[in-house]
Amino acid sequence: EVAVKPEALAWARAWLGINGNNGDGIKWNNRTLLVAPGSGAPEKNWPREFFRDIVQWWQWSSSGQVVVVLGPAEDGDHAFWSECAAVARGLSLARLAALISLSDGYLGNDSGVTQLAAAVGATTLALFGPTDPAVWAPRRPRVSVARLGAECSPCAHPVMKSCPHRKCLKTFDPPDIMRLLKEKIP
Repeated sequence: EVAVKPEALAWARAWLGINGNNGDGIKWNNRTLLVAPGSGAPEKNWPREFFRDIVQWWQWSSSGQVVVVLGPAEDGDHAFWSECAAVARGLSLARLAALISLSDGYLGNDSGVTQLAAAVGATTLALFGPTDPAVWAPRRPRVSVARLGAECSPCAHPVMKSCPHRKCLKTFDPPDIMRLLKEKIP
């Protein structure tokens, strides 16, 4: 469990105030989904186009806002994401933890950010493909793991790095994840 620092919470409330809700963290008739489409290892990432489908669905179905968090490995994707969502990048861990803690839900790949989401107590949906959730998934009451269970998954690290099909992630359809999000973040 990670305690969020008051100064980081103040920053996150201000950031959200500028990027979609009032500065007190009280949303304007909508909910916030925080999405982290990266992991630092591209072979562990669900396709960004699928994440984008989720972003658009969330905004349309819930009249909610989406915050996309980009790490250094995804920094080149800023233009792709800024067309459809508020983008947060270059955050300290304290600010990232605070931003996640103020969201209604979190969606991300097997990553350190997903572990942080679980540690701050966010309702978390973690996407697992080539890695083993029995080993790597966060274990907290508000965490759910989505795993397709392809016959070749989990796989060894060298295989994961050179996989030609990535069907453990690419055959996850966005509607399946939408259904899980509806169940987990009512």
